[in-house]
Amino acid sequence: MKKRVLISVLLVALFFNHLNAQVKKAVAKPKGKPEAAKEPVFNKTDFFSQTPDGAVQIFNDELKKLQIVLKDIQETITYDYDAKGKKLNSIAATSRRLIFDKGLNASIVADKNDYITEISLELGNGNGRHFKSIKKMLSLTGWPVIALNESDTTFRNGNLVATTFSYKTLNEDGEETGKNGFALSMKRISPYAYVPKELRQFDPQDIIVHDNAEDVGYALVEFMKKIGVNLLYQDYEQSFAMEGKLSGYSRNYNFSNSVFVTIGTSALRKMNRIELTCKDPITFSKLKKALGIQQWAKIGNDPELAADYYEYKNIRCNVYSSAKFIWLDIKPLEEDMSSRLENTKTPGFDDLATLYQSGSPEQVIKTISSNYVNGMNYNNDLKKWVADPQVDKLKFYFKVPNAPVAVCIFNYKVSLNDNNSLSMYLYSKDTQYLKDILSQYQNSPSGSKYVYMLKNDNKVVEQPIDFDEIWFMDRAVRSQQLAQQERQQAEVARKKEQDRLDAIELEKQKAARSMETLNKLGDFLKAPRKKP
Repeated sequence: MKKRVLISVLLVALFFNHLNAQVKKAVAKPKGKPEAAKEPVFNKTDFFSQTPDGAVQIFNDELKKLQIVLKDIQETITYDYDAKGKKLNSIAATSRRLIFDKGLNASIVADKNDYITEISLELGNGNGRHFKSIKKMLSLTGWPVIALNESDTTFRNGNLVATTFSYKTLNEDGEETGKNGFALSMKRISPYAYVPKELRQFDPQDIIVHDNAEDVGYALVEFMKKIGVNLLYQDYEQSFAMEGKLSGYSRNYNFSNSVFVTIGTSALRKMNRIELTCKDPITFSKLKKALGIQQWAKIGNDPELAADYYEYKNIRCNVYSSAKFIWLDIKPLEEDMSSRLENTKTPGFDDLATLYQSGSPEQVIKTISSNYVNGMNYNNDLKKWVADPQVDKLKFYFKVPNAPVAVCIFNYKVSLNDNNSLSMYLYSKDTQYLKDILSQYQNSPSGSKYVYMLKNDNKVVEQPIDFDEIWFMDRAVRSQQLAQQERQQAEVARKKEQDRLDAIELEKQKAARSMETLNKLGDFLKAPRKKP
């Protein structure tokens, strides 16, 4: 079942990122004898010469002829970002998602100047007559075909391209309904005329995060030519964000033989992924062989997904044979500390507390290794970070807003006999980050489990004004330690008092002995003596 769902999702996502398409349930057949429907007459419209609002109105008016009614419009705005990934106030693009009845979703995307750049739609109810009528409405009929495959067709008309394809619809249980869904995408494109900054051969095992993504794309285009696959067109670059924060960029390359490639980068334009999809089994077989992935070390598989997992240095590759999909996950090289830190997230107090309590030390180390940087030490002689298999894996690093790095250490060997024994240790020169951690601690349910101590330059400080270390100690253990300290201090005080009393008693005894000696001496002197 997972395999069928994966294939369906990949096919829908292949061309239609703006639709967020969902799979529809099978539609019940109407009872009774169907009436013959007349073919509606559509107005001939060049949608790409319309304003976005004008295109929405035409969609609404023309689809009413098919008794398809617009139910909702959802607008998404994409903003520009500067070179450091900071969001700007200028709009990069606007997407209007049109939700109709009868299983139809459409999307109209316009750039910052309100020029339409893409129109896409999906019809999930299996109504082929409606889909044929919609193609006529979009004036797609008559465009020259530049690629014809079993389930998709690509057309081109000047600087516009269009792709139509069908796919198997699934119900909520992930089972095929027996009906086809239909989808269509029309895009404005520019001729591919990229001149690489550096000529290179495309070899997946040589890719690193610092490679120029467009140079890699050019090398990939040349690589595809060698196996008889030609570039049809290249999409415009797209940025994508999560929770208002830039996550990265991606660019799509559309080839013949149903080959579709996406090259993705981080917010700072570091290479992080290459996705290759191919619906043609013969071409996919050639592609796997030419890439040489199957010569890499195999690290696992998933029979249900028909997936094999490979690894080479800094790259992990997932090959989904049934879905005909290859994912190259590109990580920084082990000693590339700055790039590895860029891929980390800045944790809050709850993130750290939850991670600390999430399982055994071995399980926690696995999570740390996946999300942060560990197993590294700074070599003062070499003046760089180096991998160190002997270093504590519970010591890890991550990025913070106002300093190069922060370090955290988890300790699971808390001892009652060590007053400096702590659970979590944080160090950073980003004082504001540490202050934020303290504020979160004071408002967190997990905060009741810990007490803290602040230090600056290895000296304990009382006020949270200027500090670079936070020691979080287990509250229960710390309470026992303090109680033990109080008992020890009380015992010291009792012993001191007893020593004082013993000293007084000793002085009394000495004085008594001295007095006795003096008395004896006085008696001796008073006693009459015989004359000689």
